[in-house]
Amino acid sequence: MSPEEYPVEHSAELKRRVAELEAQVAALKEIAVEERAYILSLNVLESRGVDEFHRVEARRQLAEEHPEAFR
Repeated sequence: MSPEEYPVEHSAELKRRVAELEAQVAALKEIAVEERAYILSLNVLESRGVDEFHRVEARRQLAEEHPEAFR
């Protein structure tokens, strides 16, 4: 059965579920970046919280390690 042949309700449910999963992936990426940035900031003598430099570096490292998730 092709996607065009699915009942309208099924298609709408699949679209809703995909949108929900995409939102979860986005949230998990942001959590991963924040956690990595926090770990990087621990290496700074006078850490004043997670700054943008650490977030950028965290995103770079995570994208390098998991390119499939950070396209």
